[in-house]
Order: sequence, then C-alpha cells, then structure tokens
Amino acid sequence: MSKKISKNMPLHDSEIKISVVIPAYNEADFLPRCLDSLMAQKKAPNFEVIVVDNASTDETAKVAEKYGVRIIHESEKGVVHARQAGLEAAKGQIIVSTDADSFFPELWVHNIHSFFLEHPEASGLAGNYHFYKGPLWSRTMPAVLGFFIWGLSLIIHRPVYVSGANLSFRKEAFPGYDTRYYQGADERGVLLEIMKRGRVYVTLKNPVETSSRRVNQGFWHSMIMTVGYYYGYNNWRTKKKGYSKIGSPPAIRTEDRSTHAPLLILQWVIVLIVGFMIFEIIKRHYDVW
Repeated sequence: MSKKISKNMPLHDSEIKISVVIPAYNEADFLPRCLDSLMAQKKAPNFEVIVVDNASTDETAKVAEKYGVRIIHESEKGVVHARQAGLEAAKGQIIVSTDADSFFPELWVHNIHSFFLEHPEASGLAGNYHFYKGPLWSRTMPAVLGFFIWGLSLIIHRPVYVSGANLSFRKEAFPGYDTRYYQGADERGVLLEIMKRGRVYVTLKNPVETSSRRVNQGFWHSMIMTVGYYYGYNNWRTKKKGYSKIGSPPAIRTEDRSTHAPLLILQWVIVLIVGFMIFEIIKRHYDVW
C-alpha cells in the first residue's frame, strides 16, 4: 500500500521550506535570467536554489557560483539524472521542478508555499507555462492545453499531464525519478507517483515563462520529432524493452529563429508536397475537379 502524506505537516520557520531544482546543461547564456528572477522573489519563505550542472562544457557552474546558489555536479547526462541528483541533495520539504531557460513572476515561490500551507492534503501542484516570444502557434497551444487540463482536473480531480518547468510536490510523496527514461520521467512519471500519496492540483494563476528556443524549429518538427519521436516513441520503447538508445533531443541554446530557417523551409516544402499528393489521390479516386 502506498504511503499517504501526513495531514499535519507544519513547515517550521528554522527549516528550508522549498528547494527549487534547476537542471542545467550548457546554460550559461540562459541561467542568469532564471536566477535573476529567483533572486527577486518577494514574500518568499526560506528557500534554496539548487543548480545541477549536468556535465556542462561552458561556464554554467561559474555563472551559478556568482549567485551564491547551491551547485551539484552530475556527470551522467540527461535531465532525469540531473533532477534526481537535485532531489537527493534538496533540504526542502517542497521540491519545485523547473528549467534553466525559464523565469518567474516575483510571487511565484510565495504562491507555491501558500498553496501547500492551505492544502495539507495535497501531494503536488502543477502550474502552466508560456513560451517567451515564441511563434503564434506556440503561444496559443499551451494556453488552450493548460485551460483544458485545468478544466478536466476539476472534474476528475487530477491532472492528465504536468510540465517539468512548473511542478511542485512534497518530497516525502515522491520516491525518486525513474532514470531509465530520457523523457517524461520528470513529468508524467512524477505525476503517477505523487498521485498515489495525495491529491495533485492544477493552477493557471502561477505561470512561468520559458524559452521558445525549441519551438522555434517549427510546428511540424515540434509535433513529429520532439513530441512524437523523442517523447512518445522514446517512452514507448523504454517501457517495452526497459531501455532506449534514442536519448534526449539535441540541445538548443539559442532563441535566434534565423538559425532554423533551412529547417523551417524544408518542413513547409514537405507539407506542400504531401498535401499535393493527397489532393491528387482524392482527385483520382473520387473523380472530382
């Protein structure tokens, strides 16, 4: 039987209440924006920031040192390994999962802390996210998806998906990340575990901004490669065989859309060709036009 969380879990003033865990691989350019927003938090409880340097080859660790945050070094590459190292090192009773390319409103930590004080039965809190200066489709889709997940959670009393960029949970409610998985173990994997030990709520009132660098590769690439191949197929393969050689998506460390111009053009050329082929098949089969 799964262990249920305690109904009376006071967060003592002398303790670190919250641990914000940030995995970072070659994030020297994006990390300052993330840490600046955490240093500017208002009304926040006693919290710590843990940057997990995931075998970076740039100045990620030196950037983190300048902010006086805790730095953990994890040589095994992969976001799940990094999050696990951060979890093991965390001193807080509440673990806050986010990313190095995200940044936060000034009451973000305060709102998370207040939620867990007001909901002792909760094991987790899933927040939403917005792509910062992303293409129109990438700004619309998370908003629609977030509203759908929030609305559905009011009916079934649990979320169907959570984002690792804005996920908080009680440390005692989570046994650890499944490091066999390159993708998803820090999102749905966490959700499935913490739901066993309490209720997981969804909020749209405490969003984070996250980099648009990956979605700048285009809609079709994002849906087919990022979501379909690296996330969906990768997870399926790992679940079936117990491992996967696919690995994580290639790291992207720029928000400059012009660097993806050839890929964007290629996607739309392929879409037009496929569309034309479908049109011709329909035309010949149904003898129309």
